[in-house]
This record gives sequence, C-alpha cells and structure tokens, in this order.
Amino acid sequence: MTGLLGRLAATLKNGLTALLVPADDPREMPVADPVLQHQRLLTRVQQARLDQTAARARLETRLVELRARAPRLETQARRAVAAQRDDVARLALQQRQMALREAQTLETQLEELSRDEQRLTVAEQRLIARLEAWRSHQALTAARYTAAEAQVRVHEALFNLADELADLGPSLDQAELRAEQMQARAAALEALSDETSSALPGWPEGEALSRQLAQLDLEREIETQLQTLKQAG
Repeated sequence: MTGLLGRLAATLKNGLTALLVPADDPREMPVADPVLQHQRLLTRVQQARLDQTAARARLETRLVELRARAPRLETQARRAVAAQRDDVARLALQQRQMALREAQTLETQLEELSRDEQRLTVAEQRLIARLEAWRSHQALTAARYTAAEAQVRVHEALFNLADELADLGPSLDQAELRAEQMQARAAALEALSDETSSALPGWPEGEALSRQLAQLDLEREIETQLQTLKQAG
C-alpha cells in the first residue's frame, strides 16, 4: 500500500513538473516541412502559369500572322493563274494550305494551353488558400501563447505577492502585540494617575467633590433669583 501511494505521489509530481516546464514558443518555431513544400510548390505553379501565359502569347501572335498570310497567298495564286503561271499558283496554294494547317494546329494548342492555364490558376488559388489558413492558424496560436504568457506572469506576480504578505504576517502580529501592550501600559498609567490625584491632601473624593459643586451651583441660582425679586419690588 505504501509503495502504491509512493508511486502515485511520484506520478503526480512528474505531471506537475511537466506542466510547469515552459512550452515552446510558437512565435519562434521554424516553418514546418509541409508548409515549405506548399510554398515551393506554389512557386513552381506560379512560374509554370507565367510560362504558359508567355507561350500562349507567342502562339496567338503566330496564329494572327498565319491567318493574315493565307488570304495573301490565295491572292497570289489567283494572279498566277491569270498570268498562266500554274506552277507559281500551285506553289502559292501549297503554302496557303500549309499555313491553314499550321493555324488549325495552333488553335488546338491554344485551347489546350488555355485549359492548362485554368488548371494552374485553380491550383495556385488552392495553395494560396492553404498557406493563408496556415498563417492565420500560426498567428492565432502566437496570440494565444502571448495571452497565456501574460497570464503566467500575472499569476507569478500574485504568487510572489502572497509569499511576501505571508512573510509580513509575523511582523504585523508583533506590531499589533506591541500596540496592545502600549495601550495596556497607557491605561495602567492613567488609572495610577487618577488614584494618585485623588489621594493628594486637600483634594476631596470624587463623589464628595461632585456634591460640593452641585451645592455651589444651587446657592448661586438662589442668589440670582433673590436679586431678580429685589429688582422687581
């Protein structure tokens, strides 16, 4: 039974010690590997989208040139036929047909590039959203850590203040005891002073003195009333 209680006490002690160990500061923690992977992937996606945009621009420029060339080649073929130059007309028509085929191929490639660019844009937006969510979570975690850190400092200050007040308790008790002793001494000296004064020669006792003063007041009142009667007669 004693061994069980000892192990239980040791477990509780270890648990409390673990709780009191300072936690890692999330504001200073390195960026996690998955986040770095997302950032690198986002950079590659953005670069691929830029490359796709540049390639599409080049193909569109070439397509415009081919579409403009086809009518010119057809005009040359007509003029060659009119001049009875079938060989020249045949060459112009061949070049026109090749330009139309190339234009058709470029149109297909442009459609594929446009779809790829849309997919890259969607992937970029998703990666940005995930990274923003991670940054928001990181900021929230840092804010919670800062608030908890402030609470720990407040509780530590209160705990230290409680210790200081506890240390001050005996001093306050001693001061209060000294004050009570001083009050008791003052009361004893006051009582002793009263007894000494009443015992002096020629000083009547307290009750006798009160009766004498009352008698003097009575005689003074009677004399006043007598003088009032005399003045009225």
